[in-house]
Amino acid sequence: MEDSAKQLAITALKTSDFFPGVDTEFLNRFLAYCEWREVREHDEIIIEGEASESAFLIVSGLFEILKRQKGVNRLVAQTGPGTFLGEVGLICHQPRYASCRAIKNSAVVELTLKNFQRMEANDPDIYQLLLTRICRMLADRLFKATDVISSLKEKNAIALEFLDYANRIINTAIIT
Repeated sequence: MEDSAKQLAITALKTSDFFPGVDTEFLNRFLAYCEWREVREHDEIIIEGEASESAFLIVSGLFEILKRQKGVNRLVAQTGPGTFLGEVGLICHQPRYASCRAIKNSAVVELTLKNFQRMEANDPDIYQLLLTRICRMLADRLFKATDVISSLKEKNAIALEFLDYANRIINTAIIT
């Protein structure tokens, strides 16, 4: 990786929620396992259903996360620098859950499954920190999903109460 690209990557890593407070030496060691990639507008770096062979940290640009539902791609989220994408695939080896496409020309660093496994063998402290951060991120996503489900259940309960009330009014009107 060129020095200018490495500096951009280090800046993105330092400002990300993924590696807060991690020193430059540690980030340089992490980046030794990564490859720099330029991504053109509309290019997909992750395709739903394909094998999970790598993860990506967004250095610059903007991406959209798309999930296919009933044959149509639905926008799930947009995300930018400092976001780690596809990290779950490094651990679970499951097919990709969603697609990720560049909204504009962007740059990412890619951590391949092979380099992730090399990291585990050669740099266990980096590997361990990466796993810890992935676990925290997944826990945060789980908490948020639980909150959404709870909110939907509450709204559903209110809607069911309203339907029950409406049915009682309709039944009363029909009887009288």
